[in-house]
Amino acid sequence: MTDYQLIRSKRRTLSICVDQEGALVVRAPMRMPLREIEAFIRQKQDWIAKKQQLVTSHAPFVLYDGAQMPFLGDMITLHLADVHSAKETNAGLLVPKTGDAYAHVKKWRMQRAKADLPSRVAYWSQRTGLNPTKLSLGNAKKRWGSMNSRGEMRLNAALMHCTPEMIDYVIVHELCHLLHADHSPAFHACVRAVLPQADEIRKHMQSMGYVTTLLDGYSS
Repeated sequence: MTDYQLIRSKRRTLSICVDQEGALVVRAPMRMPLREIEAFIRQKQDWIAKKQQLVTSHAPFVLYDGAQMPFLGDMITLHLADVHSAKETNAGLLVPKTGDAYAHVKKWRMQRAKADLPSRVAYWSQRTGLNPTKLSLGNAKKRWGSMNSRGEMRLNAALMHCTPEMIDYVIVHELCHLLHADHSPAFHACVRAVLPQADEIRKHMQSMGYVTTLLDGYSS
């Protein structure tokens, strides 16, 4: 039997997911017998194995001259150069030879996020009529975004490694939390009403979880 974390709640259905660390998380109704839960897990062994392999198959990102990094649905080539800060050019991204290369690229990523993400939030706010009271950006290791009870949205700068469609999905997802604080059927209906392809995008995003720690550095 695969090791798993069991979370019981007042939910009515049984669900499983593989988190960004490759761990299996099972959510079940309060009174569901353990034998039923584990029988379900056994039925899903092939799916679980594929998901865990997908999540854990990404080797640590090593930053070197000529390395390629995912960026906005494409790849950008990194070049070590005599520059003071990371600088984007037609040839790729110039990264200072001195100092912490990962920190230089992470700073550049945040600058790009600040330049690009607010306009996408504004676009979807206008489309949906849902407006956050504040937008901030961060470098969370496990969350793409959040929306608190005060209507303040926070987005992960690591979204810049994802496709534009994924970025829009996360923004719409968080905006819908202004109407529904939980992940109820009504919440998911809200997301799908704006983005009919939301379920498919969400599945693809599972394979991108590794990018939240892509620039945390690597030591051999």
